[in-house]
Amino acid sequence: MFEPAAGGAPFLFVVNHFKSKGSAGPWPGDADSGDGQGSSNESRVRQATALRDWVTDIQGDVDAVALAGDFNSYSQEDPLQVLYDGGYSDAEQAFDVDSSSYSFSGLSGSLDHILLNKAALARSTDADIWNINSGESIALEYSRFRTHGTEFYSLTRSARATTTP
Repeated sequence: MFEPAAGGAPFLFVVNHFKSKGSAGPWPGDADSGDGQGSSNESRVRQATALRDWVTDIQGDVDAVALAGDFNSYSQEDPLQVLYDGGYSDAEQAFDVDSSSYSFSGLSGSLDHILLNKAALARSTDADIWNINSGESIALEYSRFRTHGTEFYSLTRSARATTTP
């Protein structure tokens, strides 16, 4: 729970990271069914259901709730439908954000979301996408360091000065 430093009503901010689409989880519905939701849809639905129920159990008298993070689900997929049915709205849709946070194989969308209940949405004024690394070239990924012919990394002048014996 957070309380604004300048005063005002508290809010609950819950960070999440749901199971990825890359490999099947342990549940019968986790195999990729070919419907576009990838592997582990059942695991993500279970996580969404548990999250919805847990927040209800712990929020106490706090009205405004924000769920944030990597839900590994696009806005129309089953796990997010569970949360929409639980009274949450996607800030990206509520504020008509015309962008996406994820790009894969030439397709773009958002797997990362801020979901707001009615009280949190009423207190919100705007939304945007923060592309922390979604548009970064593969050549600049940490895992690619010194694996190709061009060196993209160089020490800064101050870093050389502090690392020279």
